[in-house]
Amino acid sequence: MNILVISYYFPPYEGVASRRWAKYTKYLTRIDHDVYVICNDFIGPSPWDGDVEKLEEKVTRIKTIENKKKRFQKSLPVEFVDKIMWKISYLWDKSFGKKTTLDSSKNCIPSFYNAAKEIIHEKSIDIVIASGGPYEYLALLPMLKKVANCKFVLDLRDPFPYEHNSDKLSKIENDFQKQLEHEIIDSVDGVISVYDTIIDKYNYKRGAVISHALDFEDFDFPKSNGKNSSALKFVFGGHPYSDSQYFELLNDFLGDIKEKRDAQADCYIPSNLVSKIDFESENINFYPYKSVVKDFLKEQCEADGVLYIVREKHEIDGNFTTKFYELIMTRKPILYFGPETKVSRFIEDHRLGFVVSKDNIPHIINEFLSNIESKKIPEYFDLTPYSFEKEVLKLLDTLKDIHAE
Repeated sequence: MNILVISYYFPPYEGVASRRWAKYTKYLTRIDHDVYVICNDFIGPSPWDGDVEKLEEKVTRIKTIENKKKRFQKSLPVEFVDKIMWKISYLWDKSFGKKTTLDSSKNCIPSFYNAAKEIIHEKSIDIVIASGGPYEYLALLPMLKKVANCKFVLDLRDPFPYEHNSDKLSKIENDFQKQLEHEIIDSVDGVISVYDTIIDKYNYKRGAVISHALDFEDFDFPKSNGKNSSALKFVFGGHPYSDSQYFELLNDFLGDIKEKRDAQADCYIPSNLVSKIDFESENINFYPYKSVVKDFLKEQCEADGVLYIVREKHEIDGNFTTKFYELIMTRKPILYFGPETKVSRFIEDHRLGFVVSKDNIPHIINEFLSNIESKKIPEYFDLTPYSFEKEVLKLLDTLKDIHAE
C-alpha cells in the first residue's frame, strides 16, 4: 500500500507530538509499505530522529512562516513589570484580537497542498493520513479530496480545542472551530484516534482507536552496574505545564523525604522552556530533553523512582500514553502526581507505584522507603500487547478496510 502521512509535527521536532508518526511510519515501512511524509521543517535534534533515518529520502519538509506571536504567547511572565505587560497583552487580544485563528498552521496550507497533490499523483498514493493538532492546516483535506482519487483518513491526537475550552472562547471562535471541524470530517473516509470518545463522536465514519504504544527497541541499551550515589534519584520527562500544581507537590514530597534520605529530582523538559521556569527549588533540577531517547530511558531505568506529573485539565480521562508504558517498562516504582484518573487507578490496582497527594505524603514516603529493601513494587506487568509492532497491524487492518470501501 502506498501511504502519504501529512503531519505538521515530525522529527526533528523535539516535542512528543512528533513521536506518534515517527514510530508508525517506521513500522509501516518495516512491513513493506511505501510511506511518504509531508511535515513542517523544524530544527532539531529530536529524540526520535533515529526512527526516521531510513525514511529520510521520502520526507518532504516545508518551512512555513509562523504568525508573529503576541507578547502573552511568547513566554510566561516572571518579573512584576513583565506580568503587567503580559496581562495587558492578553486582555487586549481578548477584546480586540482576531477571533477565528486556531493556530499558525494555516500558513502552511498552500505549500502542503501543492506538495501533497504532486506526491499523490506521482506515487499513486492509496491513502492519505493527516494528523492533528494543530488543526487549522487540516483544511487542506477538503481541497485535496476534490483533486485526488484516493482515500483520506484523519488522525486526531486530541479533540478540537472548543470541546474542552468552550467557556474561554467567544461565540465567533466556537462557531469557527465547529464549522472547520464539520468541513474536515465531511471530507475524510475514516477517523483514527487514541481516544474512544473521539471515535464515538464521529461514529458515522469508519473509525478505530489506534493507541499510543511502546517501542521495545528504545530499551535496547547496556545495563548499568549500579548507582554512583547513595542519594535517592527521581526522573521526569515531559512538559512542565504552567497550570500544574503538582510540581509544588513534588517539591513538598522531596523536602519531606530528605529528612530521612538525601533525594533529588531531575526533570527533562523542552529546551526552549528551561530558561523560562519560574520555580525555584533546591530539590528539583530542570534540563533540556536528551537528544537520544535511549539515553533518557537509561537514566530512568537507573533511578530509584520515575515521575508521572500531569496537569489538571490536560489528561483527558487519564489516557494511556507512550510515556506511561515507558515508565512501566523501566521496572521502577512510578510516583504519580496528578488528579485521580484511570491511570492513577491503574497504577494502584496493578501495584506499579504510588499515587501522591497532599494528604498522604508521610505515608507514601514510609511506603517508598520500605519498598527500597522489599522491592515488592512494581509488580511485573506484561507490556507485549502494547507494542508498536502489535498496534501497527491494527492500524494496517483499518487502512485496508477503508481503502476497500
